[in-house]
Amino acid sequence: GHRFSSHSDTEVLLAAWQQWGTDAFRRINGMWALVLHDLARRRLVVARDRYGVKPLYWWQGADGELAIASEVKALLAHPRVPAHPDLAACARGLHAGPESWHADTVFADIHRFPAGHWAEVTVDAPERLAPRRYWPGPEVDAEVLLAPFDQAAADRLAQQYRVLLDDAVRVRMRMDVRFGTALSGGLDSSQIALLVNAEL
Repeated sequence: GHRFSSHSDTEVLLAAWQQWGTDAFRRINGMWALVLHDLARRRLVVARDRYGVKPLYWWQGADGELAIASEVKALLAHPRVPAHPDLAACARGLHAGPESWHADTVFADIHRFPAGHWAEVTVDAPERLAPRRYWPGPEVDAEVLLAPFDQAAADRLAQQYRVLLDDAVRVRMRMDVRFGTALSGGLDSSQIALLVNAEL
């Protein structure tokens, strides 16, 4: 029943918010991160896609002030956000490599907004940002990631990946406008181009 006047997916997202509220997040299949200012309710809503494909970082001061951005360097440009290292996170990074699933970053008090979560704060009296899960995806197990290579497990995961990728490509081909693929020569774009051609 919604009428759209542009070609932007943002307009669809706003209609979904109007129709379903926070229940809209679990209906969205894609990569996205958002901060929505609900003027009627005087609330700020923050959410991130199921698997955290799109980055989203936040910092909150002692007085409740809140800064949110898609890059850490944007937060560090704010005069109240200090650029102090989180030494424990730095040590883990040196030992095990990047931890993009971890809430902590290498900067103290700057956090990754968790994948598959949403949060809401009052604009007039900000409280602590408290992300809540909307997508029941599996938790990342750091011990499993550091385990020795297992060929049988890798084959099972590869098959699961193929099923998910086939479905993701098929869903994104349902549109009423022309589409194309960008073939960079990398593994990911080559797989997508192959699957798109198989669907045509």
